[in-house]
Amino acid sequence: SNHYQIFTETAQKIRISNTLQTDLCVLISPHYLFSEITQTDLLYRICNRHRFSLALKIADFLSFDKRSIVTEWCLAVTDNSDCDSALRFLKSNFEQNTDIFDICQIASCLYHEGRTTFAKKVAELEPSAMRIVPFYTHSNMWEEAILAANKSCDSSLFIDVFNQAVDNGLFSLISPIVGNDYVMFSTVAKMISQERLVSLLT
Repeated sequence: SNHYQIFTETAQKIRISNTLQTDLCVLISPHYLFSEITQTDLLYRICNRHRFSLALKIADFLSFDKRSIVTEWCLAVTDNSDCDSALRFLKSNFEQNTDIFDICQIASCLYHEGRTTFAKKVAELEPSAMRIVPFYTHSNMWEEAILAANKSCDSSLFIDVFNQAVDNGLFSLISPIVGNDYVMFSTVAKMISQERLVSLLT
C-alpha cells in the first residue's frame, strides 16, 4: 500500500512537471515539486501568468480547493471592466458555480485593491447573510454588518457584531439602526447585560 502511494505521488508529480514544461515552458524537476514549492505556490504562479484554466485542471488533479483560483480569475477579468458589466459577469458565473465561488474572499480582495463600491456590490451577491458578515466587519462597514447579522437570524452573531461596533466607538452610528427595528432592539435588550445597556444609553 505504501509503495503504491509513493508510485502514485511520483506519477502525479511527473505529469504536472510535464504539463508545466509543455504549457508554460517552465522547467521544474518532479523531485522538487511540493518539497521546495507548495501546491498553493504552484497554482498561484500559474494564475500570475493568467492561465486560470490550467490552474483549475491541476487543482482538480490534486483535489485542491479551487475557490482561491476562481477569486484570482475574477479579479483579473473584472480589472478593466466597468462596475455594472463586471457585476453582471460575476453574478452570471456565480449562479452557475456557487460551490467554487467565495464571494467574501472576492469582495475582500476588491476592497483591498481600493475598489470599495464594487466590493460592496459583489458582497450583495452572497445569498447567505452569515457568510458575508466577516467582510463587512473587516472592511469597517458596520451598518451593513449589523443588517447582515440581523438578517442571518443568528442572535449570537448579531450580538457579537453589535459588541464589536460598540467597542470600536460606533454606538452612535448603529443605535438608530437598532432602535428603529423591533427585532434588533429586542435581541440587544435580551442578550446584553443591564449594566452595559445602561452605560450605552447614558
